[in-house]
Amino acid sequence: MGVLVTDLTTKRHHEKLSAALHERKLAQEQQEKELRDTKLLQDISAQLIQPQDADALYRQILEAGVKLMHAEKGTLQLFAPATAELQLIASYGIDPELHNAFRIVTSESGTSCAQALMSGKRSIITDFSASEYRGSAAAAAHIAAGVMAAQTTPLMTREGVLLGMMSTHWGKSWQPDERALRMTDILARQTADLIERMQAEESLRQSEARLEMELADTKLLQSVSAQIIHEENIDTLYQKLVDAAVAVMQSDFGSLQMYYPERGELRLLAASGLNQAAKDFWEWVRADNGSTCSVAMRTGQRFICSDLHSSDYVKGTPDHAMFVAGGVRAAQSTPLYSRSGKLLGMISTHWLRHHTPSDRDLRLLDILARQAADLIERKVAEEALQQTKVALTEADRRKDEFLATLAHELRNPLAPIRNGLHLLRASLPRNKMEELRDMMDRQVTHLVRLIDDLLDVSRVSQGKIDLRRQRITLQQAVQAAAEASRPLIEGSRHTLLLNLPEQPLWLDADLTRLAQVVGNLLNNAAKYTPEGGHIAVSVRKKGKYAVLSVADNGVGIPTDMLPKVFDLFTQIGNNLERSQGGLGIGLALVKQLVEMHEGHIDAKSAGMDQGSTFTVRLPLASVGETGRSTSDSVDVPDVAPPVALRVLVVDDNIPAAQTTGWMLESLGHEAELAYGAADALTTARAFRPEAILLDIGLPGMNGYDLCRQLRKEPLFKEILIIAQTGWGQERDRQLAKEAGFDHHLVKPVNFETVTELLAKWGSAQAARSVGGVVPGVESTGLSQINDTGLPSS
Repeated sequence: MGVLVTDLTTKRHHEKLSAALHERKLAQEQQEKELRDTKLLQDISAQLIQPQDADALYRQILEAGVKLMHAEKGTLQLFAPATAELQLIASYGIDPELHNAFRIVTSESGTSCAQALMSGKRSIITDFSASEYRGSAAAAAHIAAGVMAAQTTPLMTREGVLLGMMSTHWGKSWQPDERALRMTDILARQTADLIERMQAEESLRQSEARLEMELADTKLLQSVSAQIIHEENIDTLYQKLVDAAVAVMQSDFGSLQMYYPERGELRLLAASGLNQAAKDFWEWVRADNGSTCSVAMRTGQRFICSDLHSSDYVKGTPDHAMFVAGGVRAAQSTPLYSRSGKLLGMISTHWLRHHTPSDRDLRLLDILARQAADLIERKVAEEALQQTKVALTEADRRKDEFLATLAHELRNPLAPIRNGLHLLRASLPRNKMEELRDMMDRQVTHLVRLIDDLLDVSRVSQGKIDLRRQRITLQQAVQAAAEASRPLIEGSRHTLLLNLPEQPLWLDADLTRLAQVVGNLLNNAAKYTPEGGHIAVSVRKKGKYAVLSVADNGVGIPTDMLPKVFDLFTQIGNNLERSQGGLGIGLALVKQLVEMHEGHIDAKSAGMDQGSTFTVRLPLASVGETGRSTSDSVDVPDVAPPVALRVLVVDDNIPAAQTTGWMLESLGHEAELAYGAADALTTARAFRPEAILLDIGLPGMNGYDLCRQLRKEPLFKEILIIAQTGWGQERDRQLAKEAGFDHHLVKPVNFETVTELLAKWGSAQAARSVGGVVPGVESTGLSQINDTGLPSS
């Protein structure tokens, strides 16, 4: 019995000893594992400190993670905050199909890393075939690749920001033990620190690279700015701006264009990398073309096309074909604006690859664009200034020539008039006296014509002439002009040929002004054709236009003068032997009057001594169109023989007043003179005139105010008051009408007009005295204010 107890005791002792030894062995094994894993983590830590290739380091970390978890496979992923995706950066033991299937993982992917992405915590799937994802595409893919279980541990910064995921996979159902998970957490901490450090280093490197690039670009921009200040060759500057744009945008080609508003197009100034064919093709670009600069011109904003092959704006256009031929894949165009917002041009860059410029690149390009816009604006201003200088010099030269010509033209008629005055003091035969009178009348008429032309040019230029349109024929205007020009033509023994169609060419026009057009052309031909020349006038119908041609075989027009022949004060040649008089305003006036009739005139000549042809085109009047007048006009009817009237002449120019009085008395009228407003009021109340010739430019009270004062008194309310003045604008006639004048005559007054107006008034007064009525004459003449009395030529 004692032996049995002893054996039992010994057995129990051995069992305890054996259990203790087993536990000790397990503890030793655990310690060995802990030591091995700790050493593994220490080795990884040491490797993390040493600089080496990032991809190799990520593979080493992942391999350590697989060993720590006693797994067969593993993956390492980085988190992309912009897309909320996990991007695979390293794998261990994963076959290519599974690798490609899970290169990008989202929270909906149905994997352990997707679960961890959603929860932000470690995720463990012990068996894909029994998990909530069984039957899903993700589970099927894992099982097909021999993966039955997986775990994912988030990689977080110490501030709790997600950086990525570390996952391990088993080929059987598996639940990781706490020690493995604890060791994995340590590795995850180290990995997160590594990733954070590497990202910071990469960010620093990128920042340094950006700073270096920006420093280089800043130096480039500073260099361009300095060159803009000092470089005098504008084309060189344009090229440097394009080269700088190509450098800043890291592009393959570039171009700079200037906008021409008169054409609505861009013109190429400089290019970088473009071949000659491309330069020729894009030398001028319209807004409706298919290039990027056309789109930017249409929209007024920068246009970027990252892929020209898929652009609806460009595809299918000739521009697209040119882009394809040059291998251009992407392009951008930035408008250049002045500081006042005016489009000046375009700067464009092109790439041989699919490309979208960065914000930094575009910001630097905007600085270049500002410099380019300032440069172009400066160039435009300099050109405009130069053109202004040339124009002012030319205008000054023409002014001097005009003043010299005017002096010459005024002295020509004044010389015979002065001689005539001397001859009047001598005793001349009656026939000589009549010749002298006719000669002086012709010279005065010539002086009046010179002044009329000057006034007409001024009025037409300022839009102060109204056309008295009516239904006329072009033949009427030609015949009237030919009759008026006949003395000059016959005096030079020219032959005038009129070729007028029998069918009337009806116009809606001012007969007087149109006759003036034809007359000026005839006079021009007569003056610039040597004696005994030929002048031909032809009229024809062409479509909806009446065409008038005046041709001569005279001195002709030099080719370089043809574009200037209608300019004001232009003279064809300055040689004394060719001087034929005139102020160089006749053709300018002709052009303005033709254009007022919605017509067109041009000049042709084969050159000096080859004659010239002037062609006028005027729109024909519509069928059934009636004439219209843009100014009041009252025809002066035939009147009875003149009736003697009491006429008061008021003018501060004493010689003018005296000679007017003498002429009135020669016609049988009784005349009184006054030389100022106060004198006029006193004389008028005593003399009781039936008509007054009143100057406007009186000292003190002017003629307008004096007329108003007279009209207030019953004695002068119904009498005839005629204004005579040197001011003949439409505004002057309107002021005369408002002041109470019946007529407005421009000095020097055509006395035949005065005679006719007084005769009308005298007849009307006589008819009223017996209760009669004179047709066309009203009780007051206020509606009669018009151009009647403008000096006739």
